[in-house]
Amino acid sequence: MVVIILGRVAQFLLMLAILKISTHFLTPTEMGKMALLSSSVAFVSLFLINPVGMYVNRQLYAWNNVGLVKRYLTYHGFYILIIALMATIFLGIVNCHGFIISHVSPLFFIFFVFATLLFNTINQTSIPSLNMFGFRVWFTVLSLLTLLSGLIFSVVLVYYMSPIAMYWLLGLLAGQILFAIIGTFVFFTKINTHNALVDKKVTPSFQDVKKVFGFSWPVAVAVGLTWFQNQSYRFFVEHSFSLDILGLFVAGYGISAGIFAAFESIFATYFQPFFYQHLNVKKGGGETTAWNDYAMVMIPSAVLLFFGILVLAPKLTLLMLATNFKNASVFVMWGASVELFRVVVNVYSLAAHANRDTKVLIAPNLLGAVVSIVLICVLIPYLGISGVALALAVSGLSVTLFLHVRIKNKFPITVPYKAIGRAIVWGVASGGIYYLLEWSSLGRSSMLFIFLQILIIGVFLLFAEFLLIKKTNFAVRFLSSNQLQNEVLT
Repeated sequence: MVVIILGRVAQFLLMLAILKISTHFLTPTEMGKMALLSSSVAFVSLFLINPVGMYVNRQLYAWNNVGLVKRYLTYHGFYILIIALMATIFLGIVNCHGFIISHVSPLFFIFFVFATLLFNTINQTSIPSLNMFGFRVWFTVLSLLTLLSGLIFSVVLVYYMSPIAMYWLLGLLAGQILFAIIGTFVFFTKINTHNALVDKKVTPSFQDVKKVFGFSWPVAVAVGLTWFQNQSYRFFVEHSFSLDILGLFVAGYGISAGIFAAFESIFATYFQPFFYQHLNVKKGGGETTAWNDYAMVMIPSAVLLFFGILVLAPKLTLLMLATNFKNASVFVMWGASVELFRVVVNVYSLAAHANRDTKVLIAPNLLGAVVSIVLICVLIPYLGISGVALALAVSGLSVTLFLHVRIKNKFPITVPYKAIGRAIVWGVASGGIYYLLEWSSLGRSSMLFIFLQILIIGVFLLFAEFLLIKKTNFAVRFLSSNQLQNEVLT
């Protein structure tokens, strides 16, 4: 447990270092280019790869029990390869005809799209799967090495070649490729291969494909719409303003996104395996119980984190970005609100995944996409770049409220309102501590004092987090996880 905690802290520090160093070497314009390239790849990944990956996660335990993980993941890898090839051809044509402007050479665009879709997906399938099967040390080490190697490759390339987005992305991609290969090798040495079914010829039937498609197509539509809600704004900003403004926006937003991603990663490391395992418990009502327990941990914690980022936004900007990005602090605050809604929506979405009723996700995400795009177009002439931030926040709120009503009416879930209230109280208290520290600083603004402010408030929020989750079912189960294994598919 100590190794995992230290590993997650190191992973967060590495993500901080990647953001800080990237803004040191790259201008806001180059950061804007990276944002457009990443969004282009993300559309395909969310729409065509992520839904099938969710189905794979849902089935991994069952496949492992009969020794068929390697075989089915090989089929999954072949699917990823086909999607990567088709998407590369499509996006290459779109880029060459000017429907999207990548601001990089067509050859690099084609290579980057294909390699990222293929190797990033393999990396993010094999290494997190180690965690799901309980190999947390391997998971942590390989995750850290993926980030660290990518950072090293990127720094070497931008330092010796040129400080541009293309070389920075190539470095990160090199780290993904290297540890996609290593992670897959390690994972295949850890899975169960001792079963009579392994020696039989098992190929997906039409019914299997139909089952995957039935699970995946609503998810594909929902997450595709999520892209329009949360990432299409980048193309509006580039068109209406400039790459420079887009770079400032995504750098500030990236602080909040990075912190929330670290939060989700840490909590998923510990608690998502329990969630997926409980879906396979033979006792009735396992899906609802699993979701209620997961929501009790995730939603109040996300609310508390939102307040922490909101309070510390100016200091985080100074600490985590280079000086030419100092005006990005307002986007850190907007990003915190958008990321809070995103996390809550993800938690609600798991209720639909658990009950295999993913079609319930389509209407809320359609609402979010429409609200986001319409408000961006309406607000930009009046509020400028702040109109984009407001549109993203309002669309996130609309999806959260709509999805809450739909899930609540469809499944017997329990929302942890009391714990959310306690998180709000702790969050407001952290704001009081911040202003007390500002008052006592007497105008000092050295980097050391900024770090001490963040440290003090961070320790306070960690203490509040401990009080929030210490008696939740998942926290208790984590401490006695061996008992759970006896319930799963026995």
